[in-house]
Amino acid sequence: MNGLTKSHITTSDKKRSMYIRGRCYFIMQRVMDAIIPRGGAFPLGAADFNLTGRVEEIVQSYHPTISRLFPFILYYIEYSCILRTGRPFSRLTTRDASLFLERMELSPFYHRRMVILMMKLLTCLAFYEIEEVEKQIGYEHGCHWKKQSIKKSKKTPKRR
Repeated sequence: MNGLTKSHITTSDKKRSMYIRGRCYFIMQRVMDAIIPRGGAFPLGAADFNLTGRVEEIVQSYHPTISRLFPFILYYIEYSCILRTGRPFSRLTTRDASLFLERMELSPFYHRRMVILMMKLLTCLAFYEIEEVEKQIGYEHGCHWKKQSIKKSKKTPKRR
């Protein structure tokens, strides 16, 4: 499994997604790698984990219309890049892809900005819920705290 443990993979390759498959799967991987590159702010990046399965689960939780349109959003990123760089998004280096997405986020066009914000949201939701990443950033969820014994007071509250 390329050095990845089971906790890194939320959906097996056999049960790969309904909407993110084939070319869309590859584009989504490249988008996530550009959003959270390896060795950037954190040593581990999106390329170190199979996040696409979890992203698929999140996308399927949206309204069915949005889920069905999701591949078109990925194709929009892929082919709008040709107009600006002369190459499809999936053929850019990670650095160039990150710069392209950054410019996309600063676009004066509302829909162009919303596409990248949605991609960032999906990527970060999937990335930050992995335990190794939580430890890497120093996050400790409150539900994981050891329950402390609660001392009962001898006095009982008065009923009214």
